[in-house]
Amino acid sequence: MKDGILRETRYPIMDLNEIPCSHILYSRSLIENKVIPFAHDLLGELNPNLEDRYEIYYPNVAFLIDRVYITKSKEYNKEAVWLDACVLDTPCGRLLNEAIENDLHIKFSLRSFAKSTKLEGFEIVHEDGFDLITIDAYVR
Repeated sequence: MKDGILRETRYPIMDLNEIPCSHILYSRSLIENKVIPFAHDLLGELNPNLEDRYEIYYPNVAFLIDRVYITKSKEYNKEAVWLDACVLDTPCGRLLNEAIENDLHIKFSLRSFAKSTKLEGFEIVHEDGFDLITIDAYVR
């Protein structure tokens, strides 16, 4: 393993066939056109307290995103959006690594500038004007 990297990991970040518990809906087209082409070499934070913050707060950085892609997993037997990343040797990276080693539940969230519409309890994110900032991890 390279200096500064604790592990390489692959993780499902979004099921394309289920409604997420966040009730935030992203279209497949948005993922294919606005996330996948831009989700590489981005720094992800662990459990960020965003409060409408869009910049990266370096003390919270835990991983470096290598790529995001859509595939059907044999393990989950469903089509999902996956993330390949390197967990970094930072304080938050060590916490994320420990969470992975202990099989704790990890959720991911897209941080972006975007327009959305609320409809019947859901937030539908529009592809037009969507600008990905990064993808963050949350351990619960």
